[in-house]
Amino acid sequence: MDESEKREQTLSKIIKTCRLMLEFAWRERNGRLFIFIKAVTAVMNAGFSVVYALIPGFIINELTESARTEYLVAYVALLAGSSIAGFYINKYCNLKMKTLRDETELKYRVDFFSDTLDMDYEKLETPDVQYLKERADYALDNVFGFVEIVMALFSAILSIAAMSSVISTLNPFMILLAAASVYINFATAKKSNYIRYMLEKETDKYEELKSMFGYMMNSYGSSYFYTREIKMFGAKDFLLHKYAESSRQLNKIKERSQRKTSVSDTVCTITNAVQQAILYAYLIYCVIAAGLSVGGLSIYMSAVASLSSALGAVFEQYLELSTQSLNIQDYIEFVNIPSKQKSCGHKIPEFRKGSVIEFHDVSFKYPGSDRYAVKDLNLKIRCGERLSVVGENGSGKSTFIKLLTRLYFPQDGEITLDGVNINEFEGEEYQKIFSAVFQDFNLYPFSMGENVTLSNESDTERLDTVYVRCGLDELEEELSYGSDTEVGKNIDPEGFEPSGGEGQKIAIARAIYHDAPVYLLDEPTAALDPLSEYKIYKQFNEMVGDRCAVLITHRLSAVQLADKVAVFDDGHVAEYGTHSELYAMGGIYTDMFDKQAEFYREA
Repeated sequence: MDESEKREQTLSKIIKTCRLMLEFAWRERNGRLFIFIKAVTAVMNAGFSVVYALIPGFIINELTESARTEYLVAYVALLAGSSIAGFYINKYCNLKMKTLRDETELKYRVDFFSDTLDMDYEKLETPDVQYLKERADYALDNVFGFVEIVMALFSAILSIAAMSSVISTLNPFMILLAAASVYINFATAKKSNYIRYMLEKETDKYEELKSMFGYMMNSYGSSYFYTREIKMFGAKDFLLHKYAESSRQLNKIKERSQRKTSVSDTVCTITNAVQQAILYAYLIYCVIAAGLSVGGLSIYMSAVASLSSALGAVFEQYLELSTQSLNIQDYIEFVNIPSKQKSCGHKIPEFRKGSVIEFHDVSFKYPGSDRYAVKDLNLKIRCGERLSVVGENGSGKSTFIKLLTRLYFPQDGEITLDGVNINEFEGEEYQKIFSAVFQDFNLYPFSMGENVTLSNESDTERLDTVYVRCGLDELEEELSYGSDTEVGKNIDPEGFEPSGGEGQKIAIARAIYHDAPVYLLDEPTAALDPLSEYKIYKQFNEMVGDRCAVLITHRLSAVQLADKVAVFDDGHVAEYGTHSELYAMGGIYTDMFDKQAEFYREA
């Protein structure tokens, strides 16, 4: 099924999406109250439209016939009272609905973030799923906008029903004429709306590219990174060309969108003009030839105007509903992506003395790639053992870590913990047995202490001990608010910007604070100088104690601290043993070690 078939809009699809979104909003108490208030105001406003259409005609008839004061006063009071009541009721309801909407949307947003974080990592990092996530995120912002569109459509339909009942007393044919006009507009809008939606999706990538170039240009001079790259590589003309080209492509797509939708706008304008011409011509005829009163003329003219307005509202809401329905389908598709993590078992893992995690002929390749990142990988990780995994870039080291922590699932083979396939364990519980430090770690706009604990609760004594072990105690003493000092200055101007090495130590402290049975360090000292690197390794070696540790590295300065070394090459373990055993073999490891030793001697 191609994209056009998948996204083709039909009335049944729109109705189904409306039902799903109303059910989605109805799940929460505040959502139910929002829908109820919106429905009440829709009925009320439809009733007011009848009053506004009929009362002026009644006043004119009363003035031209009996001119009864009490009737005129009552009509004017009803007209004025309806206007004032409508204003204040709508004002109060809108304020109440905004509060309900904000509270409920916050709940939906938290749930959406939770579902996203629970999604399989291997799926979430793919470009297609990332793009779908952005579309779903946009749709989530419009859940109550969608409900409001449905209710506006409901109100317009009520107005159409009311005005049609008035006009039908004159000639039911006028209703059929209006219905035919609506059908023509709907049929035209359906195709136009889909084309506009697809073109908007096409503009997304150019909008993002244009925004990125705009950010780079605005950052030029203030951002050392962009300034030095552009100057040193003479990239000015290249970047300006890219910026101009992306802008031209974006403008061309927008022009296509305007051309495509102009046909629909033209058809709508013509059908509405013909409808109104026929209706007004018939009313004029009724006054001249059939003796329709001036008050009756006013009533029918107001009814015709209200009917035209309601029909226009139906047309407008249909267009918006069709567009939002397409966006909502993106959201539904995203949240319904199947999760391997959630479909796994519910056993609780234990990594204790004597435990072994073993890879059995494990193979994995990334989506869209024909090359295996790891192939027929066999390796054991024993409790209490320090394992160093070394190898050139692209040899499969980081993929091995992602498979070990069940961020990815093998395509072939299996990984076991004490003989049990790790897929039989509950996902979050399994991942709790690891304390990981990745090369591309994150620092958050929280206090330094919160960056380490990543929790609302913390053990101050334990945190202080970790600071000392990781060499952060001196930094803590230098900071204005100690451990409570914010990382970064975006939120708090008195925050601090950690150096690369300080950031690395915070990431390592985070792993040590959580103190899981297995430590994972994926290139943990990449930002440190050799002296600091060795110091961290030595301290880390002492802190691990009898726990298991897996160290991924391409620098071999501290490999001798490991009990075993696994040399990765082309996705499998090419050599395995102690440092002395491997060096004596004269193979891959020996070559790597000698080259790095020569580099340090020359330095």
